[in-house]
Amino acid sequence: MPHSPPFRFLFSDFFEKNMPFYFVLSPICTIFAVSINIRSFLRYQKYTQMRVLIVNTSEKTGGAAVAANRLMNALNNNGIKAKMLVRDKETEDITVVSLPRSLRLQWNFLWERWCVFWHLHFSRQRLWEVDMATSGTDITKLREFQEADVIHLSWINQGMLSLKNIRKIIRSGKPVVWTMHDLWPATGICHYARGCNRYASACGNCPLLPNKGSKNDLSAKIFRRKKELYHRGAISFVTCSRWLERQAKGSGLFIGQRITNIPNPIDTHVFCPQDQAEARLRAGLPADKHIILFVSQRVTDERKGMRYFIEAIDRLVARYSEMKENTAIAILGAANMRDIGYHFPDTAAETLNVDSKILLRKTMELIATKGYTLGNIDATVCAERPKLNPHVPAMKACLAEVMGVDEDQISIKATTTEKLGFTGRMEGISAYVTVLIQKG
Repeated sequence: MPHSPPFRFLFSDFFEKNMPFYFVLSPICTIFAVSINIRSFLRYQKYTQMRVLIVNTSEKTGGAAVAANRLMNALNNNGIKAKMLVRDKETEDITVVSLPRSLRLQWNFLWERWCVFWHLHFSRQRLWEVDMATSGTDITKLREFQEADVIHLSWINQGMLSLKNIRKIIRSGKPVVWTMHDLWPATGICHYARGCNRYASACGNCPLLPNKGSKNDLSAKIFRRKKELYHRGAISFVTCSRWLERQAKGSGLFIGQRITNIPNPIDTHVFCPQDQAEARLRAGLPADKHIILFVSQRVTDERKGMRYFIEAIDRLVARYSEMKENTAIAILGAANMRDIGYHFPDTAAETLNVDSKILLRKTMELIATKGYTLGNIDATVCAERPKLNPHVPAMKACLAEVMGVDEDQISIKATTTEKLGFTGRMEGISAYVTVLIQKG
């Protein structure tokens, strides 16, 4: 009788003696194989999903920060993994990462302000209108930078990034997009040209500098550094308005450069049509008048056009006298008192982990010092599975006590983002509040 191959006897003998072990080993091997496949799939997903790092000086302060946040949320809601890198982090949002805190970080800011102050002959009048980008932080070694496929620069001044730092970002080989929220990338040192067209050639004789500078002044030197930087590296420049696009294309820095106009994204879950009568009731606005709205972060800033707004209203009233009776004016940003991060920075020992009711009381005191009183308060809590109704009475009572208003002046409601963004992934919640303040 012919013998079977030796390996057949070997395995037959093994299985006869170790059947229990075989039945245990088999599912373990199967689970292991499935686990390997899942991990391979996740690695595939990790490297096929585009990652964008948005770089901005502040998380919340300023229009550029607001636009950068909206862009980050819009990208995350549309299958792109976006994070934001900032110097000044103001919330607990896990998609926003701050630069490592250090004395060097503060020094970058203070040193650059001192240099600007020196070039202005120690005048504070234009101190925040000029930026040099001579101090900053090398972000190329950060994990968030190394993981990113695309680097998106936003507003990066006041010690966030220097021109040398930007050159290093370009040399990393990663695609770089730079959204312009003002003209600074297209000029020597100014954010707004105010009718000056010297940036069309080479800057110099800058009207922001004492005695209008000189031919080879600070603006001309920074202009040349930018020109060398842009010439060496490929940056895709983006403007957020057609007007800014036209101004940028007139710059001597952008000859041969690609400039695209892409408007800032708007969160349609927040800015959406609502019943007008109900909205006016919540905001404490008159129901029987035409309303003209003026919006500005700082209404006292000349560039925001309050002078022209007042002139336009005067002309309208002169032509249509009935406007005095049937028209109201609402000004958003009228208090001109900046935001909570400015008054109560989370880096200060006295505000770290402090009860939010204490900060709210202090905010009320700040508003009162400017002669404002509160009207109506409309608050919206945004969560993926809000269960707010049982808590609304207690929330209204708490706010009424702290703010010194009646409970019927407070409206609190909840909404969802329909599974979109960090809220939709149940990684956090957010809130939107509109408060009517009145003078006198």
